[in-house]
Amino acid sequence: MRSVLTILFVLFCTAAAFAQTAKLTGTVKERGSNQFLPLAHITVLPDSVSTVTNNNGVFTITLPTGNKTVVISYVGYTTNEQRVKLTRDVSLDFSLQPAVNELQEVIINSDRFSNEDLLKSTRSSTNRLSRDDIGGIPVLGGEADVIKTLQLLPGTVRGVEGSSDLFVRGGAADQNLVLLDGATVYNTSHLFGFLSVFNPDVVSDVESINGAFPAQYGGRLSSILNVNTRNVIPDRTHASADIGLIASRLFIEQPLVKNKASIWLSGRRTYIDQVAKTVKLDLPYYFYDLNGKILLSPTRRDNIQIGYYSGDDRLDYLRDRNGDGIGQTTGYHSGNNSQTIHWDHT
Repeated sequence: MRSVLTILFVLFCTAAAFAQTAKLTGTVKERGSNQFLPLAHITVLPDSVSTVTNNNGVFTITLPTGNKTVVISYVGYTTNEQRVKLTRDVSLDFSLQPAVNELQEVIINSDRFSNEDLLKSTRSSTNRLSRDDIGGIPVLGGEADVIKTLQLLPGTVRGVEGSSDLFVRGGAADQNLVLLDGATVYNTSHLFGFLSVFNPDVVSDVESINGAFPAQYGGRLSSILNVNTRNVIPDRTHASADIGLIASRLFIEQPLVKNKASIWLSGRRTYIDQVAKTVKLDLPYYFYDLNGKILLSPTRRDNIQIGYYSGDDRLDYLRDRNGDGIGQTTGYHSGNNSQTIHWDHT
């Protein structure tokens, strides 16, 4: 009799244990359209049991009875939480509201010069040289030379050894556009091609463009060489002089109005003809360069530059040898002369 009671007690406890679970069946739809949402994610707390809906938006899950929190989530919809008291099998309908995410406003600030600066910084086949770069290259006679420095860059081939001709990417020397403060320089050399016309004392920076020319430089086949002279108003008077083996130089800059106006002048001349006279030799050749610029800054947004350049090579190769005034004087003359005015308003 005692054995029978024990078996009945076990069967009763087992049936009671099975009676403590229930099935939760539900459907998940979109609120408003009642469209079923497949693969919606369902999590039941505190049991931490999860499942997903099928292609018809239906799910079934077996859970222990008790108070439950059903969390339904779906991408692009707001999360829905619903409390359920689960004592028996239950079938429920859940609906989700489409989520509306309001984005913050996007503010784009742009500087009108930023695109131009970006193009300059990424322009291909462009080389920039500062005054220090030019002065750091030793050249003929101790004279720092812009063009001889450029001859060392990739894509450029020098002509006759020691000459100041540029042959860029197979082009001829006369296919280069050479600019001095925006003015075209047609004859770029002195001393029969061994020295360029650019006085290193006044050069600020040099831009060499060997390809992909900007539109304003159209009409040239080989390269663009843009040489800029000093354009900063100094704080005090500055003067320098240099005596070289080939030529001597003098540079003077003077502020006129503090931070408003200044002027600088520079000259260079070969003195080999004068030295030859001291030993009673007649060497009828000399060259010179004369540069000057007036810098004005009347307002914070205005900058005015008035520049001047003159250079010349003179050679008298047939003279009166007898000194009696009878004879012919024939000469060779090759020079440049330019005046530039720049007004920048920013």
